[in-house]
Amino acid sequence: MPTLFIHIVLLSIGRRLPDFGQIMENVAYHKYAVALYVIELLCQEQFLPLSKRQAQRFAGTTLYSNADMGPGEMRQFCDLDDTGRRLMKSAMSQMNLSARGFHRVLKVGRTIADLAGCEQIGPAHLAEALQYRARGQ
Repeated sequence: MPTLFIHIVLLSIGRRLPDFGQIMENVAYHKYAVALYVIELLCQEQFLPLSKRQAQRFAGTTLYSNADMGPGEMRQFCDLDDTGRRLMKSAMSQMNLSARGFHRVLKVGRTIADLAGCEQIGPAHLAEALQYRARGQ
């Protein structure tokens, strides 16, 4: 909250300063730079383990990420339990998923499971992946 306090102080006294606009632009720029730095740190914290996990999974193949998987690799790396199979079967009929759409949901579900640190794709991962699909796609 210190940046909010500084922002309020600048607003209250800034109206009397001739370069108030320039000061506010500098504050906005620094807030933006700090936000980008925080986002970068969070991304490194979350996505470095993800890329390591995928590199281990695809070692010895020409694949780099989950998005590169074809149907054969998906059968190998995206094994579902009974609940996951029932969920995907239901989603295919209710959302009119094509085979391509089915595979896209599985790839996203695999990535969500990787972010969660899970080896198996669970129903929660699939449900989240299905939520990201726009209706009618």
